[in-house]
Amino acid sequence: MISNFLQINNLTFSYSNSSTQLFDDFSLTFYDGWTTLAGSNGTGKSTLLKLIASHIFCEDGKILFNGNLVTKEFAEQKIIYCSQETSQIPENLYVAFWSPENDVRKFFSMLQITEAQLERWETLSGGEKKRIQIACALAENPDVLLLDEPTNDLDIDAINWLEEFLINFENTVIVVSHDRHFLNKVCTHIADIDYGKIK
Repeated sequence: MISNFLQINNLTFSYSNSSTQLFDDFSLTFYDGWTTLAGSNGTGKSTLLKLIASHIFCEDGKILFNGNLVTKEFAEQKIIYCSQETSQIPENLYVAFWSPENDVRKFFSMLQITEAQLERWETLSGGEKKRIQIACALAENPDVLLLDEPTNDLDIDAINWLEEFLINFENTVIVVSHDRHFLNKVCTHIADIDYGKIK
């Protein structure tokens, strides 16, 4: 079986309001399995996830999936970015929650998400919102799953469930996390970003 791969070629990026070049001629390839992005705060880990998901765009370079250019339209169908921030209701929440497909709905029951919670989004705890966000991401069965601090606010039972599920997830997963136990349990590769370079 041929592995999928996500390829970043000669990427250049900086924020318009910053004099710091986050990435300059930056290249990296991710294969199916678990990879964690490590590095100090401010080195561009979350920015790289957003670039892969086409939430922001590079100044130069290309991002490819199995040799095909990742466009915004492609990313919307194949790549899911699970942000550290949980204030926004996931776009697919209601469609996925009431889907006729059991393989889509199952994540909500596994993460103990109820219809009543959907009706009071603004009053949910951070942990409840994070579980809903993760369920919505998994319901899409993405080819590339991007997780930014996925264990933030989760209780131990939800973290254990997420660890066991993702260990068996067959597609590409890229995670940013400071949870060392979580990373030790699930990650197969570490990409250390330091001043725009990779180790």
